[in-house]
Amino acid sequence: MYSWSREYTSSLIDRALWIAGLYLVRVADFDTVLGSQFRVPINKCLNGYAIDFDANGSNPQVAFLRQYISDPSVRYEESLIRRFMADFRPRNLQEVLFGQQTDYEDDCKASQLQHYVSSLDITRPFLPMPWSTPSEISRYRQGLKALNGSLAPDLSPSIVEQESRKEYERLIATYESIKKIGYKPNIASDGALDSRFIQVVMLRDHEDERFIVMSGHHRLAALSALGWTQVPAILVANGLPIVDLANVENWPVVSEGVYDLHVARRVFKRYFATQTSIPRPAPIPS
Repeated sequence: MYSWSREYTSSLIDRALWIAGLYLVRVADFDTVLGSQFRVPINKCLNGYAIDFDANGSNPQVAFLRQYISDPSVRYEESLIRRFMADFRPRNLQEVLFGQQTDYEDDCKASQLQHYVSSLDITRPFLPMPWSTPSEISRYRQGLKALNGSLAPDLSPSIVEQESRKEYERLIATYESIKKIGYKPNIASDGALDSRFIQVVMLRDHEDERFIVMSGHHRLAALSALGWTQVPAILVANGLPIVDLANVENWPVVSEGVYDLHVARRVFKRYFATQTSIPRPAPIPS
């Protein structure tokens, strides 16, 4: 198993061939590069909403599991995850990443981000991101991803309640499974997902990296709540596994005209910020 290090992440890039400075070519050892397991620090892992997985951060899934650990009898009606999904109702990517900043429209042409709604899934926005592929962008534009999956204020409360309860149950099941048998992605399911490693996209800004979790949000939340500081992961096999700010002009979201360069850079930089626009969860009741 590889240990996460700057040398290893750099070697992933060095071993990959690029087309137009961005696309990885499937050469003889490309599958080996993508299939290689390496450890990433949890405090550098984020979901699509730029919410980190640090045990003391603002992640609602981790916060709820910490509440559950403190009080295993906590009912769904009293859970932090229910409260979060009821209160967190962003209308678009601008509100998700930047909140209600008054200077945002002049600074960053907010209309480019206001066009795309967020999703009911609290881990994956349904909108073009720096790592989106041309085919994904096409689906977003056709509206196939949005459907009824918006967290907009007019979403039926019954749907929000239904999805919140599913999240509550799935998080507990994943946590209890990992607690009981350990995290064994090679040989066992975590109780809620197929057996596989946590999959990430690497964002690279000079000598710094962040890891966007594309698969394994519930597992990672459980591991964080259990006190893990590093987790084994692999780069996604499809799409864009590594996105480097130095190649911003070649990102599909830029070349396809989704964002201009300024917006693309600012969205990317948001994943490296130390502060989130998401409110920290309320203290766990004693």
